[in-house]
Amino acid sequence: MPTKELFWPLFWSYLEDEEGDPGLRDRAPGEEKEVGEEEEDYLSEYSEGGDQEDAEEDEVPWSGGATDGWSFRELNSYDYEPQEEWSPWSPCTGNCSSGSQQRTRACGYACTATQTRTCDFPPCPGAENEDNLGFPSEGRQPLAHSATDLLGPDVDSCEKWLNCKSEFLDKYVSQVLRDLPSCPCAYPLEAVDSAVSLQDEHQGRSFQWRDASGPHERLDVYQPTARFCLRSLLSGGSSTLAAQHCCYDEGSRLLTRGKGAGAPDLVSTDFSPELHFKVDKLPWILCKGDWSRYHAVRPPNNGRACADNPPEEEYLAQLQEAKEY
Repeated sequence: MPTKELFWPLFWSYLEDEEGDPGLRDRAPGEEKEVGEEEEDYLSEYSEGGDQEDAEEDEVPWSGGATDGWSFRELNSYDYEPQEEWSPWSPCTGNCSSGSQQRTRACGYACTATQTRTCDFPPCPGAENEDNLGFPSEGRQPLAHSATDLLGPDVDSCEKWLNCKSEFLDKYVSQVLRDLPSCPCAYPLEAVDSAVSLQDEHQGRSFQWRDASGPHERLDVYQPTARFCLRSLLSGGSSTLAAQHCCYDEGSRLLTRGKGAGAPDLVSTDFSPELHFKVDKLPWILCKGDWSRYHAVRPPNNGRACADNPPEEEYLAQLQEAKEY
């Protein structure tokens, strides 16, 4: 199943335009998309130094089973450059109304990423008064809402994301929460230098972990009270594309709640930094940094029953601050 279909429920208001960048579903013809100043800042910070064309969304086959046979590139923690260049776009299929074209690139052993975009053609003869599904329409009318309406003061983008429902997504998230390792109660200092293997009693096996505290992680933005963060690595036995994300205070103690706590990533950066950003970081931006709303859907892990951190008084103060922001 292509990743666009796989995580489509998470992109309730985004479409790909001709260049592959996310556009807004309700954009009027000829109107340039506008992004809120705050959201634009976060987007530019995350993608700084990257190639915009390479930041387009990957289309990759995925199955619900184990990932045996996949080859995950051993990345430097903060190296987000793609391994291969995209091929040229294929010729458009079809010759009227709508069609599509594809391009591909290698993403590892026996792995090919495929990207698809639509081609716009003049309407087929006799189809001028039919909509895209073949039903008669009342004619093409200008869209009632502009792009700015979706990010306007009267539209709560975070609320739309919170209320997004999908049977597939529910099953995927349940599997993620069931199969990921639990966060260690203390940050393993040896992870600063290299990946570490830690036994998980609940899963009955060991998992590889790597430090996630570097500059590209932007802890000052996403986890402002954290000193260290840790992320689990994908392996041949991984049943999903997800990774556990745990953050720690200056005393290397797990942050189990509050604005500095980590939360599970539905898509690991080892698999696709671009898709990870859209699935795991963009919702945080849509919620304007209100971690209390984000954590309602992506709760921080405390599978090892570590001590509550931060303490109750500090946690309540952070919660009040988030509500008043």
